Amino acid sequence: MIRNEAERLQRALDELVGATGVEGIRAATRLRDDMQKSIQRSRALMAADLYYLKGMSSREIASAVSEGGTPYTQAGVFKWLKAQIGQDPLVYVGVWRDGDDFHMDTFPAESPDQIRKVVDGGVRLAPATWELDPSTADAKDVWRRLTRLES
Repeated sequence: MIRNEAERLQRALDELVGATGVEGIRAATRLRDDMQKSIQRSRALMAADLYYLKGMSSREIASAVSEGGTPYTQAGVFKWLKAQIGQDPLVYVGVWRDGDDFHMDTFPAESPDQIRKVVDGGVRLAPATWELDPSTADAKDVWRRLTRLES
């Protein structure tokens, strides 16, 4: 997701190059707005990973994402996450090994307990920021990347 956001922002920056006058001002404003949205979405994905994959409490997440003048409550942080991510529930891509075979599937993040059960069952979940598409990703490659990440 972050990679797609960066590519989209690069296209917006390319539009800004060479723009002058009113169109230049509009292009710069669109770029600024897009950058702010992209940063918020990235922060939300990272916060969701901390909550679902690392077990960080909603209080800690609320504290981490609260900005100057915009404090979030424990309940409010979930509304913020859903608004920034635009997907409810967030869906993780997981891989597991069965002998010499590797498998991949999606797992909706209904609750931290549900995600922990998936992980306890031997499935390794990729962070949401990895932008994995199970229809095109290679399960063995994802397994290796996650194994390196864990060590």
